[in-house]
Amino acid sequence: MSETSVVAHWLTREHGRIATIAKGARRPKSAFLGRLDLFYSAEFSFNRSSRSDLHLLTEVELKDVRSALRLDFDRLSLATYYVHLIELTTEIETPIPEVAELFEQSLSSLEGAVVLSTAGFGFEVQLMSRLGVLPPAERAGLTLGSRKIWERLASLPMASNASLRLAPAQALELHAALGRLMEDQFGHLPKGRAEPNGMPP
Repeated sequence: MSETSVVAHWLTREHGRIATIAKGARRPKSAFLGRLDLFYSAEFSFNRSSRSDLHLLTEVELKDVRSALRLDFDRLSLATYYVHLIELTTEIETPIPEVAELFEQSLSSLEGAVVLSTAGFGFEVQLMSRLGVLPPAERAGLTLGSRKIWERLASLPMASNASLRLAPAQALELHAALGRLMEDQFGHLPKGRAEPNGMPP
């Protein structure tokens, strides 16, 4: 908006996805200095605009800066993929508390000991489950062993899913099945989707 202002996008339980402008945030003495960055968790206040979807940010209180994500490019890439999936599957200012909760849990799990491919699969499965578009495992075209993993990914918290190690054949099978499902739901594969080993394409 200007050389000194910042547009910050938020995912909230109460308001869904919203965009705010932090006026003067780049000035040396700004109250927002050091409080706005990728994947920060915060409590914040804003004044709602009556003319657009861009609202005025008035106050930010940091809760978590998620510094571990900045130390690993692959984890940062996976967190960015989570954002893209959420943008693809939700509407602006449409609250879906379950999605906001999943996103927060998923970011927290990425700061610990995780298997990136499983963390990615877990997020895809749980997001589609919370949006009501995840089919039962037996309809996903999977072998018995992969069906059990599918059911586990859909039912357990992200912190548990993200540490699950898969055999290479299972990772390939899940990657293909989830890819087919997303193509059916969205018309194309989401940008930034990782390879079966969890690495960015």
